Amino acid sequence: FGITVSTTYESPYLLARKFSTLDHLTGGRIGWNIVTSLLDSAARNIIGRDRQIPHDERYAMAQEFLEVTYKLWEGSWEPDAVLRDRARGIYTDPAKVHGIGHQGRYFTVPGAHLVEPSPQRTPVLFQAGTSTAGREFAARNAELVFVSDPRPEVLRANIDDVRRRAVGHGRDPQSIKFITSVEIVTDSTDSAAQAKADELGEYHDLEGGLVLLSALSGVDWSSYGVDRPIEQFDTDASRSILAAVADTDARQRLTLRDYVGKLGGFGGELFVGSAATVADELESYARRTGVDGFNIAYHITPGSFADVATYLIPELRRRGRTREAGEPTTLRQRIFGGHSPLLRDGHPAAAFRRNSVPAQ
Repeated sequence: FGITVSTTYESPYLLARKFSTLDHLTGGRIGWNIVTSLLDSAARNIIGRDRQIPHDERYAMAQEFLEVTYKLWEGSWEPDAVLRDRARGIYTDPAKVHGIGHQGRYFTVPGAHLVEPSPQRTPVLFQAGTSTAGREFAARNAELVFVSDPRPEVLRANIDDVRRRAVGHGRDPQSIKFITSVEIVTDSTDSAAQAKADELGEYHDLEGGLVLLSALSGVDWSSYGVDRPIEQFDTDASRSILAAVADTDARQRLTLRDYVGKLGGFGGELFVGSAATVADELESYARRTGVDGFNIAYHITPGSFADVATYLIPELRRRGRTREAGEPTTLRQRIFGGHSPLLRDGHPAAAFRRNSVPAQ
């Protein structure tokens, strides 16, 4: 279960408690998709500001926010703090539960974490954002990164850049996984899948796509001209989206019609065909870009997912590209393997641990 919560509009103390509770409840299957938010409407309604907090400042706030949660999850409770001693009526050794004493630029949190360590302690850390600030944030913190760009070579470059930055923070570059959103239309044959894609395309709405792009990018595209090459704007909303349409030598600049006027818009690659065709193309795309997996977007629900389950998953399983259900594991073990559900020692959060907490 990956849950999206914004660091701009949440309290780190409350968030830490919620995610620890959920991790206990699910047996260690919780991930946190870390976002900084991008809509001015959210700023107006949640914190009463006229405009969103500037882009790079939101990431600075997010970094301190994570430092607070790392201290709460990893450092507040020692590994053997929980006694569960029924004979003496003692649940927890209070000498092994510590206030974190955090006082920073954005947050002051003096006390201890209210929840005993959950199976993963820290939930699996998801992050999306390929602006410069976003890639730096991912390199320092993320375990699973959402990346998106309509140009495979740029997608590869962004992944390589995050891995290089991770090394600079003392992390193993292979301790970060990357996934990208794709759209899949599949059926029993290539021709049947193409017919299905053609029908879906009849319902695609260019104006609706422009409205969504305007909200996400912070730019009003209503009078821009749908066949004019898209320029890059400085914005406090999603810079990743605008970076995905910047010109490069490898590809002519995109128009609005290219980007949102058809299936496969917003940078997600579109795969159409039989199970064998789509599986071949997914494997090829993964080799070209370096992604570790795919986040499947839908055209209709549950129909898009039902088609993937019916046609594609059996083919991927036959190729060894998906796993059987197997034994229950934590989410971190499911993604990375290994015997420990905890963050790796090389992750910055490990610096806040008290005594010895066995990790991967």
